[in-house]
Amino acid sequence: MRKVFILIIGALISLQSCEELDITPKHELSLATFGGSENDLILTANGMYNWLPGFANLDARSYLFTRKRGFDNRSDGSYVPYNNSGRWNNAYKRIRRANFLLENADLALEQGVSQDVVDRYKGEAYFFRAYSYYMELVVNWGNVPFVTDVLSLSSEELYGPRTDRKEIVDQLLKDLRTAADALPLPAELSDAENGRITKSAALALRARIALWEGTHEKYHAHGTPDAHLQIAKETAKELMDLDIHELAPDYAILFTREMETHSEVIFSRKYGQEVSHHGNSIYLQHADRVPTKAYADLFLDNNGLPITHSGSNFQGYETLDSEYQDRDPRMTATFFEPYVDILKNQTEGFVPEIYGGNPTMTGYQQKKGYSRELAYTWKETADRILIRYAEVLLTYAEAVYELGGSISDDDLNLTVNLLRDRVGMPHLTNNFVQTNGLNMLEEIRRERRVEIGCEGGEFEDEKRWKISHIESPKAIRGMKFHQSVYPDVTVSTVPGEASLLIDADGFLVWQQAKDRQWLDKHYLEPVPLEQLRLNEAMKPQNPEW
Repeated sequence: MRKVFILIIGALISLQSCEELDITPKHELSLATFGGSENDLILTANGMYNWLPGFANLDARSYLFTRKRGFDNRSDGSYVPYNNSGRWNNAYKRIRRANFLLENADLALEQGVSQDVVDRYKGEAYFFRAYSYYMELVVNWGNVPFVTDVLSLSSEELYGPRTDRKEIVDQLLKDLRTAADALPLPAELSDAENGRITKSAALALRARIALWEGTHEKYHAHGTPDAHLQIAKETAKELMDLDIHELAPDYAILFTREMETHSEVIFSRKYGQEVSHHGNSIYLQHADRVPTKAYADLFLDNNGLPITHSGSNFQGYETLDSEYQDRDPRMTATFFEPYVDILKNQTEGFVPEIYGGNPTMTGYQQKKGYSRELAYTWKETADRILIRYAEVLLTYAEAVYELGGSISDDDLNLTVNLLRDRVGMPHLTNNFVQTNGLNMLEEIRRERRVEIGCEGGEFEDEKRWKISHIESPKAIRGMKFHQSVYPDVTVSTVPGEASLLIDADGFLVWQQAKDRQWLDKHYLEPVPLEQLRLNEAMKPQNPEW
């Protein structure tokens, strides 16, 4: 295995934001004081839990979302190579900690710690090294330096070249297999260990990475897609066959404090008043990251058809709330429903604010994860779900279809239809797809986006499916404008002539198609320029940058 390292320079950017507040010191160990006891293993691993993404890390690079702070600069052509990247630097900082634990864990054997315990914490290090450290790098930059040792400034391998992404991914998949075999099942955790990595988490991550890379290889024409898709299918099925996870009974309350210990939740970032808390509901109430019409349109009507289908029950846009009627119930669990939901400090049903002090920009507003009682308190402790069983089911369904170009009704009943049963939606079957002229792959992808949308990962899905160049250049549109609801707001189809811009059909336009673009080079980030300056072996730069 090639072992290379890249010099990390510049200030490291914290993943925390004003939306999340740590209120006690972290219980972790400085690497310099590692002595090899079991407690040292635990505390060294704890340092990696501190870096799990919180609610503040959800981005709006997907065409399904936008934010009031400005557009994704890929869309307007202002995105240029940068000197340094906090994401790049942070990933390697964290890889170093994982590598340290892997390199030094066996010291605990000399102090009488059992092999099983040592292997367990090695398993945690393998998980974290793969989870957001290396996959963050591969997903964004492709080929990157693959560091497997703790190196110093005098290490001979310091200035090595980038490693092919397939070599990296294949090693991560092997590491996660090793981790899964060493980690405990969820039921084997003590109360004090709640939230630690389990066998289920390692298997779920292995399936996620294999699906991501397999589909990326398939649609970007490289690597060995079938081999990775087969791993995704088999690993997801292995976790399903453990029969220890099930879907929570109520999708609408899944993202609340009350449901965070349900077996659907495989891995999450933990919060608690004695550890840390956040203000996610403030973020949602302020509508900083909001859905677009493209996302709203993905939700089926209640007879299982797309709203554009001739046989659909879709109620249209005659009133502010008519598009929410007779739809997949996950729509009103994900979006604030006009006239029904009541936000903090309001006494009447929700009416989107589209102009003025705190507008949604699209007229749509995310409800998923919102707590009216805790909004504006900065004291929320609901966990950030990072992996849940629903994703495992969707991974299996997608991998099966991508491998063979078809999926049986039996496999649909094991996966997609369990999700639909939970919300009372009609089953997806091969006959239904054929009879109504639908596309099965599109429906499986739709199910994924409807089920786990607003949870992060939307942009990554678009990149692996290679659809960004098709969808991203389209206008960012919002809800249908109703003058009777907003008598003081002026609109026009001509930019600059009124308060808000609408299209010829009366839908809000947040960014026009003429101002949006997608270049193929955007499927990868440019390697930070300072890294290329420091290490000539990392050249050439990613294509077209």
